[in-house]
Amino acid sequence: MPSGQETMDLFSKAEEANRQSAQPLAARMRPATLDQMVGQSHILASGKLLRRLVEARRVQSLLFYGPPG
Repeated sequence: MPSGQETMDLFSKAEEANRQSAQPLAARMRPATLDQMVGQSHILASGKLLRRLVEARRVQSLLFYGPPG
Protein backbone atom coordinates (compact mmCIF):
# COMPACT_ATOMS: atom_id res chain seq x y z
CA MET A 1 0.00 0.00 0.00
CA PRO A 2 1.56 3.33 -1.02
CA SER A 3 2.26 5.92 1.60
CA GLY A 4 0.56 9.32 1.53
CA GLN A 5 3.68 11.01 0.13
CA GLU A 6 3.81 8.65 -2.89
CA THR A 7 0.13 9.30 -3.60
CA MET A 8 0.70 13.05 -3.51
CA ASP A 9 3.61 12.70 -5.96
CA LEU A 10 1.33 10.84 -8.36
CA PHE A 11 -0.87 13.90 -8.82
CA SER A 12 1.59 16.71 -8.12
CA LYS A 13 2.52 17.28 -11.79
CA ALA A 14 -1.13 17.56 -12.83
CA GLU A 15 -1.86 19.92 -9.95
CA GLU A 16 1.09 22.13 -10.89
CA ALA A 17 -0.06 22.24 -14.54
CA ASN A 18 -3.58 23.20 -13.45
CA ARG A 19 -2.22 25.88 -11.11
CA GLN A 20 -0.11 27.41 -13.88
CA SER A 21 -2.92 27.38 -16.46
CA ALA A 22 -5.26 29.08 -13.98
CA GLN A 23 -2.91 32.07 -13.62
CA PRO A 24 -3.76 35.29 -15.46
CA LEU A 25 -2.11 35.75 -18.86
CA ALA A 26 0.13 38.52 -17.52
CA ALA A 27 1.52 36.19 -14.84
CA ARG A 28 2.16 33.40 -17.35
CA MET A 29 3.90 35.71 -19.85
CA ARG A 30 5.96 37.69 -17.33
CA PRO A 31 9.72 37.23 -17.88
CA ALA A 32 11.39 35.12 -15.21
CA THR A 33 14.96 36.14 -16.06
CA LEU A 34 16.70 39.22 -17.39
CA ASP A 35 17.55 37.33 -20.58
CA GLN A 36 13.82 36.93 -21.29
CA MET A 37 13.29 40.70 -21.22
CA VAL A 38 12.67 42.32 -24.61
CA GLY A 39 13.96 45.84 -25.15
CA GLN A 40 15.52 48.08 -22.51
CA SER A 41 18.99 47.05 -23.68
CA HIS A 42 20.32 50.47 -22.64
CA ILE A 43 19.99 49.37 -18.99
CA LEU A 44 19.78 45.56 -19.21
CA ALA A 45 22.58 44.68 -21.64
CA SER A 46 25.67 42.93 -20.34
CA GLY A 47 27.73 45.31 -18.24
CA LYS A 48 24.98 47.96 -17.95
CA LEU A 49 23.92 49.46 -14.63
CA LEU A 50 20.70 47.58 -13.84
CA ARG A 51 22.07 44.19 -14.92
CA ARG A 52 25.17 44.69 -12.77
CA LEU A 53 23.03 45.62 -9.76
CA VAL A 54 20.74 42.61 -10.18
CA GLU A 55 23.61 40.19 -10.73
CA ALA A 56 25.39 41.54 -7.64
CA ARG A 57 22.10 41.30 -5.67
CA ARG A 58 22.42 44.95 -4.68
CA VAL A 59 19.02 46.25 -5.84
CA GLN A 60 17.15 47.74 -2.88
CA SER A 61 14.31 49.53 -4.63
CA LEU A 62 13.94 51.48 -7.86
CA LEU A 63 11.38 53.96 -9.09
CA PHE A 64 10.99 54.26 -12.85
CA TYR A 65 9.02 57.06 -14.40
CA GLY A 66 8.41 58.49 -17.83
CA PRO A 67 5.88 58.46 -20.61
CA PRO A 68 3.78 55.31 -21.00
CA GLY A 69 4.77 52.78 -23.63
